[in-house]
Amino acid sequence: MVRRFAVAACTVAIGVLAPGCSLFGPTTKNEVCAEFDELGERYLAADGFIDNLLFIQAGALADVADRYDGTPSLGPDAEALEAISDSDSTDGLELMAATAAIAELCGHVLGRQALIPGGSGFGWGDGSADQPDADPPATGTPDRTPPTTGDPPATADEPGHDLYTVSGPGGLALSIPAGWVVGGSPSAANQQAAAPGDDRTFVRFGASTPPSVPLLTEIQNGESGNPNVRNGYQRIRLAETYFLGQAAVDWEFTFVKDGVTRHAFGRYWRQNGLGYVIYLSAPDTEWSSARWVFDAMATTATVY
Repeated sequence: MVRRFAVAACTVAIGVLAPGCSLFGPTTKNEVCAEFDELGERYLAADGFIDNLLFIQAGALADVADRYDGTPSLGPDAEALEAISDSDSTDGLELMAATAAIAELCGHVLGRQALIPGGSGFGWGDGSADQPDADPPATGTPDRTPPTTGDPPATADEPGHDLYTVSGPGGLALSIPAGWVVGGSPSAANQQAAAPGDDRTFVRFGASTPPSVPLLTEIQNGESGNPNVRNGYQRIRLAETYFLGQAAVDWEFTFVKDGVTRHAFGRYWRQNGLGYVIYLSAPDTEWSSARWVFDAMATTATVY
């Protein structure tokens, strides 16, 4: 593969190599992870506005990944990164998918090393509408590549779905179904909304001061210690992703409440010193018809 950008990224002046950067021969784990971390820092600094330097860095990472001889094999990542470096657009999800094996090698997803580690204000305490009793769920490692599930994302102008914009804590604004009533939730940090007279399907959204642990650890702690989702808990996925230019975590699961299996999906991210959440909960039998509500929130969410 041709590496158009490798030399540019590995030199700080004509004929001078950046520290730890080799242009020929096999590369080391440290060299790969250094370029990986640089790409993550550039992506987070871009805050959604992708510039040429990010594409150059993608090419540099493709070069060192292609020359790495250890395990796991980084060949597929190198090819995907090369394609990104030759393109004129990308986003966080594409970059994460293109660096899945590199993330495994380096021990963290793209951009994780640049985050400042941050109880939870996400509404997991007593009094939640989702409040069964049973043994705590088992935990495991997060899914490395966040899969897509359910229907394609809805947009604010998608036919058949009338939406209106609401505001929540921390300057969060998003769209929810027209006619849904917004009120308080078991957590003062969140707003809750549901259809009038039917709270079986509801959403929560809000922000609070995060704890002093990394975001993924916070959500894993919620999974293992949350008393509100213990009965019949089944993880569907717990995966790191990107949202609004920030590292995020998606947590999707089912549990049993009052004899009914419920399905929940929360997206958690940190921005401007606050921890944010958008969350949908519905009976599992109605999930396929309710999922668009989460997608509508996600595609319209903004933090002011």
